[in-house]
Amino acid sequence: MSKETREHLSALVDGEITADTSRFLVRRLGSDSELRATWTRYHLVRDCLRHQDGAVAGEDLCARI
Repeated sequence: MSKETREHLSALVDGEITADTSRFLVRRLGSDSELRATWTRYHLVRDCLRHQDGAVAGEDLCARI
């Protein structure tokens, strides 16, 4: 995935992207598993930075690592 695509995806997560680019990325999310995985990570990072509850990791995260 290109740096530009990652930047656009980050802007989409933050709601700071043009409507055309947003539509393109949303369509691409449906068929690109790497992009979806990055989308998920960006949302998790955003939630952590905002101190929002994100029960994504689970209580046994340390044990799994």
